[in-house]
Amino acid sequence: MKTFITVLLLCFLVGCQPTCKLDGNQACKDKETGKFQIEEEASLVVAVENEAYGQRLVELWDKTYPKHQGLLNYVVYQNFDYQEFQDIYADVVLLWDSYAVRMQDYLLDLQVDGFKDHLASNFMFPTKEITYLPISAVGSFFSTNISMLETMGYDVVDENQDGLVDAFDTFEEIAGMDVSKQEGNQQPLLKMPLYLDDFFTSFVFTTNGFSFNHDLKEYGFTTSEFKASLQAIQQLNTMFEETEFLYEDYLSKEVSPFSLVTTWMYYQQYQDINGVDFRFSAFPTLNGKHFTPLAHSKGYSVNTLTKYPSAAFALIELMFSQEGLNLYIKHTDSILLYNHLHEDPYALTFKNEDQLAISKAFLSSMMEDYRRYERADVQVFEFVKEPAYLDVYKKVFRQEMGVEEAVEEMNRLYAEFYNRFQQVEK
Repeated sequence: MKTFITVLLLCFLVGCQPTCKLDGNQACKDKETGKFQIEEEASLVVAVENEAYGQRLVELWDKTYPKHQGLLNYVVYQNFDYQEFQDIYADVVLLWDSYAVRMQDYLLDLQVDGFKDHLASNFMFPTKEITYLPISAVGSFFSTNISMLETMGYDVVDENQDGLVDAFDTFEEIAGMDVSKQEGNQQPLLKMPLYLDDFFTSFVFTTNGFSFNHDLKEYGFTTSEFKASLQAIQQLNTMFEETEFLYEDYLSKEVSPFSLVTTWMYYQQYQDINGVDFRFSAFPTLNGKHFTPLAHSKGYSVNTLTKYPSAAFALIELMFSQEGLNLYIKHTDSILLYNHLHEDPYALTFKNEDQLAISKAFLSSMMEDYRRYERADVQVFEFVKEPAYLDVYKKVFRQEMGVEEAVEEMNRLYAEFYNRFQQVEK
């Protein structure tokens, strides 16, 4: 009895933690090393984007955990969706964010204390549990044709290293440039293409200081920020002409010194073939406010069906380590999502300056609002993707509708959408 009381007293004074057991139901860390322990006779399958990355990841695992060589295998995913998740089993899965957000019941809550600061927070789900770790993205960003500016005699210094030349790091400055300075030009240059009939590339021009982080009843459309975003696109009309979809022509034919570019365009190939120096960055400001392009991320999660959660967590931690991320950069064509710190202890090695610049630009992007109306199980952001949303901005730009009328029209449209699918926030 005395011994039992003594043990209780010691527990009270110094604290007693229950022993973590590698029983297939939890992940356990070694108290001395802080690393995840690995279950005896564990085996893991990880989903990857290609064979090369899969092979190198297996090699990295075997080097890091020599006592557990041969534990890790991989499968190549192509669609990163729910169907592939069901058809091709993996313990550590790779998914588009739009699927992962609806698969929370299939994904384990992850322990990311060791590398949370390096994750791109703008692509993390706003939930208590962390079930999804974004690793790469696709989307749009801004580009400057450095070669053209130099030919035109402009200074291309970028002292603050934001990817935008200091002479043209706002839309006001771009609008004020003299494009007639291009020597031997066969046709008038555009300052910048501006196409408004494609949702994904047009969306960014609706976001000048406006976001969707509002309650679902009004979704921000009654705010001063929304009104200012309408005034901004009205202002763009006085600065740039509306064009056809010339973003590809910017790369191949050099129709302008500035443009929006996307990850699925052949920007690297055109640079190499034409010997042009493109620089990539986040979008310039207008009235001191940022534009926020839409992007979609891919990320890693751990399957709830895994028999070896501790080994799976050890793999996740390895994949998001300095060596793991460098491996991902080197052996995939994806643009890494990574919180670039001012003093970066990871010192990642990118293939080239463009890859690094686009990676940084994505930190100024936004993912879709994945909240849903519970009653109809409809994503709220579906309203933004309906033609009517963009039509309001286009009418303001084309001077077919005033700002006040546009505010009333957007609120009317959203009220109809909200009442149709309503009402309880999930």
